[in-house]
Parts: sequence; C-alpha cells; structure tokens
Amino acid sequence: MTNHDGHDIASNFHPIRRCLKPRKWPRANHEAWAAALKPGDPFDPPGPGAHLSPDRILILELGYGRWLAWCEDQGYLQPAGRPAELSLL
Repeated sequence: MTNHDGHDIASNFHPIRRCLKPRKWPRANHEAWAAALKPGDPFDPPGPGAHLSPDRILILELGYGRWLAWCEDQGYLQPAGRPAELSLL
C-alpha cells in the first residue's frame, strides 16, 4: 500500500499494529463472528452481539483482528483450529 506521495506506508506500521481483516480469519473464527452478530427472527434468538452498533462492531473487529494477527505472528493461529483454542494462550 502506498500513500499519496508513492511511499510504502505498510513498512511504517509496527508489527503490533497489524490487523487481520475478517476475510483473512480462519473459517471457524469467521463463522463464530457471523453467528455472534446474527440478528434474531421469530424462530431463532439473536446472537450475543446483535444489539451492538456498527461503530462498536468495528472496534471489536479491529481488536480481534489484531489478536489474530499476533497469534499468527507467534505461530499459534491454525487455519483449521477452533477459536476457543486461542483462549488458552
């Protein structure tokens, strides 16, 4: 990624600020996130995060993406792993 002057801005970021976008999350993490945000309907209750505002969802998504990036950098993130396995770190 470059800025308006053509300089590479990705190299300016400290690794601790790296954030995985949801499309790069392991499948199980992405599915759990979607389930948590699922709105309810007459037959199914809403997910625990269905009531959150779009701004709060973005804040949580960025924080979780940073956590996943750190786990990836440390070698803990497995594509087929379950999200609960990371809670043991």
